[in-house]
Amino acid sequence: MSGVAETRSGLLVSTQLRRLKHRRDFLRARDGVKVHKPAFVLQMIGGPDPDIARTGLTVTKKIGNAVARNRAKRRLREALRVAELPLRSAGKDIVLIARPAALEISFPHLISDVEHAFAKALSDKTSARFRVAKDVGPGQNRRQATAQPSAE
Repeated sequence: MSGVAETRSGLLVSTQLRRLKHRRDFLRARDGVKVHKPAFVLQMIGGPDPDIARTGLTVTKKIGNAVARNRAKRRLREALRVAELPLRSAGKDIVLIARPAALEISFPHLISDVEHAFAKALSDKTSARFRVAKDVGPGQNRRQATAQPSAE
């Protein structure tokens, strides 16, 4: 992998993982598609830029001390990189929430779980929910955005 890839619009972009940095982006991802795996929970929603994928990791103190949390973050970050999600997920914000199994599971299994979770999040079964979540405006949750107006 050379570090750059061509986007749909013909621009060359870095294949490096772009990070979610603001709390509002992590909160917005909660309203998207969720896929549960033993080592993590994947949350995905449409991002603001159609050509760039952004990722965020959440590792709480339930995982362990600082050394364990940093190890879990490194493993998940590398699994995202190896699975080449930045190339396949343009225009999406992806959040991985670590679970304690992220430290114990074998690395090849972790990579396959990341790939399977991503494929499941993009599947037809969840795509309708993904589109609805994408259209949620600021200050609204998914239920408010999809609620049918009452006929009075």
